[in-house]
Formats: sequence, structure tokens, C-alpha cells
Amino acid sequence: MIEKYLKDLIQLKNVEAVAAYSLNNELIDSWSDPNFNSKVLKELSLHYFQVFATLDLSLKNFQEIVITHEKGHFYTRILPNLLLIVVVKLPIEISLLRLIINVKISDLLKSKELQKGLKKSTQESKDFLNNKNLDDSEKEYLKKLEI
Repeated sequence: MIEKYLKDLIQLKNVEAVAAYSLNNELIDSWSDPNFNSKVLKELSLHYFQVFATLDLSLKNFQEIVITHEKGHFYTRILPNLLLIVVVKLPIEISLLRLIINVKISDLLKSKELQKGLKKSTQESKDFLNNKNLDDSEKEYLKKLEI
């Protein structure tokens, strides 16, 4: 899906990876440069879900987060039922990423492939706070709360 609907984005010289996650942290689709460590995306997705959840609790309406590091940027955008993560190397214009995503994302969101992936994702894992994301102390705390 990403290669089909966000082709302009992945053709940018310094884009290393693009991933789409459902809101329960299930990978829907991804694309990455052959030299990119794809395990990084899974770790990033969980952290970004936590960040967006925290921002939402503070009654802020954030739609994107850009984190800069010494070699590039992590760009994330929260969309209806979807988290999009783009990993890029320097130099790159964030406004160019934003422009491409703004123009092309509606085709992706309307695609039957995405809708099938989201439906399958919700059938497989309905609870984001499932045991695979929790450590022992968090599991015990949920037991005490009877959740």
C-alpha cells in the first residue's frame, strides 16, 4: 500500500522508512530502505502511541510530531485509525514531507487495502493494553483495578 499510494514520498532521496500502524499498534504496511533496521519502527510506534495518548489527555490537539536526531528526523502523523511514521536522513525539508502526505494520504485512507488491513487488525487485537505491551508490575496493577 505504501509503495502504491505514497510512492512520491518513498522516492525522496533521504527517506529511509515509512510505516503505517493501526491504533492498536499493529503494523498495517511498511516500506524501508534495504539498509534500514526495521525493528526500530516497532519500537518507535509504541512510544509514539504513548506520546499521542498523553497529549490527548492534556486536551491538546496534536496531529504530528517531528523529532530531530543527529542523523535525521522521525516524523509521525496521527490520522483516523492510523499512525504514519516516516524516518528520514538529513538534509530534508519537513514541509516537503508534510506536503506529499497531505496530498497523497486521502487516496491511502480511502483504499480498500487499508480498510481490509484495519479491519483485520481490530479483529486480531482489540485491546491496546494487552499483555504483550505490559511489564509485570503493570499487569499486577491492572489485576488490582480488575481491568
